[in-house]
Amino acid sequence: MSARFRRTKAGPAQRSCGASTGRAIFFLMAAFSAFSATLIAVWWAHTAGRLADLNALTHQELEDRVRLVLAREELDVASSARLALEHIANEALESGRLPDSGGPYADLTRLFNLNITIAALDREGRVVVSAGDPSLVRLASQLHTAKKGSIANRKHFFSRYGGLVQVMSLPIQTRSLATGTGIVLLPWDHSRIARLEEVLGARIRLVGPRDPLPEAAPGTDRVEISDIFQDADGRILARLAIEVDRPRLLAHRSAISRNAALYAVFNALGIILLGFLLRTMVCQPVSLILEAIRRRSPSSLDHLATQQTDMGELARLVQDFFRKEAELQQETDRLRQSREELKRLYAAIEHSPDTIVITDLSGSIIYANPGFEKVTGYSREEALGKNPRILKSGLHGCDFYKNMWASLLSQGYWSGEITNRRKNGSLYIEYAAISRIQSPDGEPIGYVAVKTDITERKRAEFELRRHATELEQARDQLVAQARELTVARDRALEAVKARSEFLSRISHELRTPLNGIIGMLDVLMLTGLSQEQYECASAAVDSAKK
Repeated sequence: MSARFRRTKAGPAQRSCGASTGRAIFFLMAAFSAFSATLIAVWWAHTAGRLADLNALTHQELEDRVRLVLAREELDVASSARLALEHIANEALESGRLPDSGGPYADLTRLFNLNITIAALDREGRVVVSAGDPSLVRLASQLHTAKKGSIANRKHFFSRYGGLVQVMSLPIQTRSLATGTGIVLLPWDHSRIARLEEVLGARIRLVGPRDPLPEAAPGTDRVEISDIFQDADGRILARLAIEVDRPRLLAHRSAISRNAALYAVFNALGIILLGFLLRTMVCQPVSLILEAIRRRSPSSLDHLATQQTDMGELARLVQDFFRKEAELQQETDRLRQSREELKRLYAAIEHSPDTIVITDLSGSIIYANPGFEKVTGYSREEALGKNPRILKSGLHGCDFYKNMWASLLSQGYWSGEITNRRKNGSLYIEYAAISRIQSPDGEPIGYVAVKTDITERKRAEFELRRHATELEQARDQLVAQARELTVARDRALEAVKARSEFLSRISHELRTPLNGIIGMLDVLMLTGLSQEQYECASAAVDSAKK
């Protein structure tokens, strides 16, 4: 078998052989399919007559049919009984005597072949006229009086001597009573059940609400209806069991079994034949392919891949699979690296102190990092699905936002300072850089905003500007004071210079005469003065020298 696939080159004879083999398998499968279809047609033709004879009613259909028959019978009885009651009541009230046993009542019982009892009641529940079983009439009147007319326009049952009696109340109109109540009583006796069995073609029996029923015989369908026999209080008094014989059902099933067995035998023969062909034409090459796959050696399929057959095509597909697997592994490694990069990027975004928000094209937030929660006071759950306008402070005009969106729509980017409001109502300033996000095919899919809280920086800049202004003012004051000091210094220097000149001039002007005075005093002291004169001259010399 392996030597068959060791040929490295497929010639025309090999390709024609492969094509003819494929055609042979195709024709065999077509023949087997045609044979199976013929067998199925024969089987269906054999059983179609039996299917036509069977009563195909399901349980639900049988129950619906029973309910329909009962409803129609009750409607017919009520209509006929109403006419009979009105006729009897008019006749009795006009003639002053009860009608005889004939007339409409006899026609009513003869029409339905049932023991029907009818009665007409006035508004107080008294029996005006009746026909049928008097005891049933008294029970119906008592029930109507006890229930205070609650049975009007209703149907219910009550038990009598172990049997069931159906009560139907209906309005009647006569020339004397105007409007009254008509009561129709239908005992569920053997005649009622026999009539229903004749109409339905089934066996019917009444059983208690909790009485067990024996198992249905083979080929018999049984339906139990328990909500028909209810009294005025809604209690279930009995169940209605309907059994329908299916005598041909078992025969039909046995015929189906025989035909199915025959079909299974022919199918088995066909499967054996196809299995042999598949083993020869498919399984052996597939085994070789599976062995190559198991050993992961696609090069061992080179000789099979050269053949122009289905198995050769499969071998080429396997080799392509291994080649694609290698490419897929490379792509997987690349995706793993990308995934790690995305993890690092996500970790960086999650731990970034800046606010990072991603929105869709309509502006609804689809992602917010923890920095957003820390800065704005809104939790991530509160922000998701909301528009960033929840942070709007109201300090920027409409033109500001119009310019922002115009830049985003035209350039895909906007940056600037914006004042927003936190959840607690406090204002903060942030520098925002908003960029448009595009899909790999270039379609815009949303926006990402990276915003930095610069409130403290702005406060520091304001303080710096304020201090700079104060320093400039102080500098101006110092410059003015310096100017004033310069002027004062110049004035003081001029005053000192003037004083020096004054003193030098005074000193020169005083020293010249004083030198003469001192000299003359010294000469005077040498002239022989008296003691008193000498002391006065000495004092004058000392003063002059000082």
